[in-house]
Amino acid sequence: MVANWITLSWVELLRNSVSLFFCRMEIKVVNNRKNGQFEVPLGDEMAHLVYRMRKKTMFMMHTTVPESMGGKGIGSLLARTALEYAQSKRYKIAVLCPFVAAYVKKHPEWYDHYDTEYHRIPKH
Repeated sequence: MVANWITLSWVELLRNSVSLFFCRMEIKVVNNRKNGQFEVPLGDEMAHLVYRMRKKTMFMMHTTVPESMGGKGIGSLLARTALEYAQSKRYKIAVLCPFVAAYVKKHPEWYDHYDTEYHRIPKH
């Protein structure tokens, strides 16, 4: 397994009298090649982005983020990590996952990595 360490910071507001506490959390993204997925384990739960390889194309199949992990940017972290991994290996990408498709739409620079055998590139 290859681990990509990424630290995310966000403000967690905990109202205890007049005190505000700021929380910094380190989130580990693991490329579990055996299962073909990027994983973020937190406690007893795991978020993941499933992928499959065909020749030099990475198919991004689906993303799952448990409700308790939602709203923390973990889905976007998984998408970005998978896309950066594909780029580093010079793989083309084919996006079947609606979440990753929405991420790419917000970050259109990733369209350059689409495998045109499987996608028409939207005008952006």
